[in-house]
Amino acid sequence: MRRLRKLTFVLTILLVLAVILPERPAVVMVLVIDPISEDSELVPSVVKVLDNPGTSVTHVVSSDVTVDRMKKLEGVDELIMRVHSSVNDEAWWVFTGERYDNNRYRVEQMTHEVHRARTNFEGEYLYAVGSSFFERYLSGIDDVQVLVMGCDAAQSRELADVFLWKGDSLYVSWDGPVSLEHTYLVFERILSHFTDRKNMEDTVEMVSQELGEDPHFKSVLRCFKR
Repeated sequence: MRRLRKLTFVLTILLVLAVILPERPAVVMVLVIDPISEDSELVPSVVKVLDNPGTSVTHVVSSDVTVDRMKKLEGVDELIMRVHSSVNDEAWWVFTGERYDNNRYRVEQMTHEVHRARTNFEGEYLYAVGSSFFERYLSGIDDVQVLVMGCDAAQSRELADVFLWKGDSLYVSWDGPVSLEHTYLVFERILSHFTDRKNMEDTVEMVSQELGEDPHFKSVLRCFKR
């Protein structure tokens, strides 16, 4: 009987504590893929706005954004790609920060999952990965929101459909070419409102109305949902 009363007392205390103690908010895991930045110490403003107690940010920059690293995007709630992207042969490609070497990733090149690309005619060639690459390697994701800051990544649904089919809940990017200045401005504003993941779609729409289309290329943000 004494043991029963003791057990009842302990359970009562635990129940009271569960009611009166504030619930600790879950930490949102954010992965920023950023081959554009050259130094991990120089954090761009679009990443700095994510610095708050409820967010844990992994910022992968420059040559660390390899083809192999792009195969491992799991375990996060939010995926932000601060990348160059383009259309080539009616396929959509996301640039890495890894220098191109014809002798590497031979199978992926033969199957058109990996391609060489460069940001301008005078730049060095880098590896780029396409929708078939993500279709093959993307795994371990569920209810992830994907924000792609590069050009043309929402010109069609090709990339979006791969991410959404794999389990992501939201995909946001541009429907055409976009200037670096405008995409940084827009995504910085979007992520500055990053307090509730459930409101991301509303935030994208609000910021799009506030800042409008890209003044140089007239491209706009498109948002696809699963």
